[in-house]
Amino acid sequence: AGFAAWTGLGGPAASRALGWAAALSVLLGLDDLFRFHEHLSNVTGITEALFLGVYLAAAAVWVGRHRHALVPETPLLLLAAAGFAVSLGLDLAQEVGAEGLAGVYVVEEGAKLVGIQCWAAALAVGSRRLVTTG
Repeated sequence: AGFAAWTGLGGPAASRALGWAAALSVLLGLDDLFRFHEHLSNVTGITEALFLGVYLAAAAVWVGRHRHALVPETPLLLLAAAGFAVSLGLDLAQEVGAEGLAGVYVVEEGAKLVGIQCWAAALAVGSRRLVTTG
């Protein structure tokens, strides 16, 4: 998505949609890798849920602004959102004391993997379609 946005193929609207999608993907990937929301929560005293809510709001704004460009990818984006929602819900449940649930970590990480794969597929398919058809 980032490369497609950088080339400018597909026009300015496609470049904006793909560029912001790439930026959001990098931000979420780095946060998942380095756990920025946990570290910032410990430093600032702001709850992790608020930081994650900001990410959710950023994704919602992106979808709202670029929904017309991504209509064909809607099923993949909905599956990605469902995977991320299950992962986030289980993560928050563990924070309030549900650690004892058998296999919750595996389900949480599996749901996140489904979300990541569907998000990546939607961006790959969408990038190709937007760049080749404009």
